[in-house]
Amino acid sequence: MVYTLTMHPAVDLFLHAQGDVPERRGAAVQAGGKGVNVSRFLRRLGRPSRCVVLCGGARGQFLCASLAEEGLDVLPVDDPKGFCRINLKCTGAHEQALDGRGRAGANAAERVLSLLASLLRSGDLLAACGSLPDGIDSGFYAAAVRLARKKDAQIIVDASGDALREALEASPSLLRCNRAEASAFAAGTDAEDAAREAVARGAAAALVSDGENGAYLCADGRVFFEQAKRIEVLHTVGAGDALTAACIDGILRGLRGQALLSRCIAFAADVIATPLPGAAPAGR
Repeated sequence: MVYTLTMHPAVDLFLHAQGDVPERRGAAVQAGGKGVNVSRFLRRLGRPSRCVVLCGGARGQFLCASLAEEGLDVLPVDDPKGFCRINLKCTGAHEQALDGRGRAGANAAERVLSLLASLLRSGDLLAACGSLPDGIDSGFYAAAVRLARKKDAQIIVDASGDALREALEASPSLLRCNRAEASAFAAGTDAEDAAREAVARGAAAALVSDGENGAYLCADGRVFFEQAKRIEVLHTVGAGDALTAACIDGILRGLRGQALLSRCIAFAADVIATPLPGAAPAGR
C-alpha cells in the first residue's frame, strides 16, 4: 500500500489574473497540501493511495471532509487545538503564491506517528511531503524515516530546511527536493552535485529538480539527467508533487534509472500544461 503524509495541509484559493488584476469570477477553492497533491496525481496515474492528514481545528475537519467527497481515501488525524492554514495561488502572466502558516496542537506528532506505526507493513511505501506546521519539531520526518525502516517499508521524503536535512541523516529510501531546497544539506547551487551529496549523506536515492532545466536522479551508483519538456507552461503549481507521484508509480512499476526519470519529467510536463482550478482557458 502507498500512504501519503500531509502534516501541513491548506485550504487553497486559486485566482487567475488577466494582466495584474485577479478575476473573482474565476476563483476556486480546493483542499491542498503536498501529500494530498501527490495522492491526487497518483490517482491520475491509476495508483491508489491512502492520505494521512493532520486536520487542525474546524477548518481542518472541513478540509478532510472535502478530500473524502473528492474520492480520496483519507485517514484524518484530528487536531482540535490545531489551526489549518489558507494559501492564495494566483495564476496568469505573473504567477504568485502566498502561503499561510498552520499550527499543530500538543502531542499531534506523537498521534500521527502512532497511526503510521499501526498502518505500515513490510513492502509499503510512505511519501512524507511538505513543510511542517508550527508546533511540530524539525526532527519529525527523521522519526518517520526511522519508523518506516523499522517496519521494512520504503519512505520518500519531500521537504525543505532543517526537516529535510534531519530526515536525510536518518537515511530515507529516496530524498526529493528542488535545487534551492537542497541548500539545506549541500553547499553551492548545482542540482547534480546536490543529488550526489544526498546519497553520500545517507539517502538510498535522490531526485533533485532544477526548474526549467530538468531533473537529476542519483541511484544505483549513477547520476541520470532528463531535460525538461519544451511545452507551453500554464503554471508551475504542483510540478514537484507531480514528480514525486510519478516517481512513486514508476518505482512500483519496476522502473529504474533513466526510464524512471523520463517518466517523472513527462508526467510533470503534462501537469503544468493543464489549467488549474479557476484558470482561464488557454488562448483567452
